[in-house]
Amino acid sequence: MKVSKNIFSLSTVLLVLCLVGFSSCDDECFDERDPLCENYDPCWDWVEPNFQMGNTGFYYDDVKEASDTVLFGVVYFEAKVADALEYTWKIGTDSRTWNTSQFTLNFRKSQNAHLRDSPILVTLIVKRALNTKCVSDDDGIDTLSRHLHFRYDVEAAFWGDWEGYIDDETDNIYQLRVEQYFENGSSFPNMKIYNQYGEGEDCYHEYSSTGFDGFYRHIHARSQGTAENWEECGGSPYRRWNRGFTAEVNTTENSIVIKWFEWYYKDAGTGECCEQIPHTFRGRLIQ
Repeated sequence: MKVSKNIFSLSTVLLVLCLVGFSSCDDECFDERDPLCENYDPCWDWVEPNFQMGNTGFYYDDVKEASDTVLFGVVYFEAKVADALEYTWKIGTDSRTWNTSQFTLNFRKSQNAHLRDSPILVTLIVKRALNTKCVSDDDGIDTLSRHLHFRYDVEAAFWGDWEGYIDDETDNIYQLRVEQYFENGSSFPNMKIYNQYGEGEDCYHEYSSTGFDGFYRHIHARSQGTAENWEECGGSPYRRWNRGFTAEVNTTENSIVIKWFEWYYKDAGTGECCEQIPHTFRGRLIQ
């Protein structure tokens, strides 16, 4: 019997499809991004329109914290919308509107203290390209609203007493305190970290207010923290200075993660520079 060329051609096509489309006819395909797979989702890359808001750094504007609870000061607003065409922002009872994807406002405590107990409504109305493949009745307009809550510097979540351990020393539990204080009539707080290494409650490292940015849940310091009483608390050359200090608080769990570098001269006599030892403290708030 003569074999049909059409049958041969069809078999060849099927074989190519198996090899190219599925690697193997025996392999199942579950890649939602691949149109040839049975669970293909045409909306796999669709991101729900949203926006962020939170504090920016006072001294370092490249540092910011996304949060619906902020400290009085500079607050940023940033749209997270793909294919946006127009923006309209409304902030509380302010009669103005803003029409850019992002901007900042300064809520000075002296002028806005009443907002401590009166959250403001932030609304973003955005017009974007239609996406009917994912939303059948899409009109290309999204209205997003959330409340923004204000707190004073003294209410930042990282101030207080914390119990935990340094690095992997889980059997060596101790307490440290993150405290703010003011000096020389300054309106900006300085910061002291007491018992940072578990060497005694009178041992502390001090950060000037010009050396760190404090947010509601986060501290970011770029200057060094100096131990004024280092000779009694660790001695030379160790633990006299800290650098790269950051702290992040989980307000749901009342937990904190503090990271920093212990920094010192290799040879205090010759001034040979420098060695850095990374540390991490993990703890929980002492209620």
